[in-house]
Amino acid sequence: MTDPDPCALLLGLVEALREAAPRLNGGLPYPQRTGIDDVQAGAPRPDGPARCSLPVTVRVARGVEKRYVLSAETGAGRAALAVSDGAEFEDRFRLATTPGAPPLEADVHRLFTALTADLGLHFATAS
Repeated sequence: MTDPDPCALLLGLVEALREAAPRLNGGLPYPQRTGIDDVQAGAPRPDGPARCSLPVTVRVARGVEKRYVLSAETGAGRAALAVSDGAEFEDRFRLATTPGAPPLEADVHRLFTALTADLGLHFATAS
């Protein structure tokens, strides 16, 4: 038996993040500067039978955009996620979401936290 499509997992996480961002932004110290306004996904790229990469563009509340690549790997009923800007930021973590199931709130929050931590470093003090 093979695990469900990791690309579908990534697309589900991005959609859940897009829906949750307005609510999660309220917990940020400076949501007007680093809150996620929108997340747009590019075309998923299967990197093997249990791996997928997805380019995403994150727009913060001030209209500034930053690009990331989300990478998922599934196996044995588990999934892991990597978030990278391809330069200086990378965060990796195991997902609580079972591949094939809808994204759990904890995973959406973890992805949100990873992105907003990096966005805060880049844009919080920019004028």
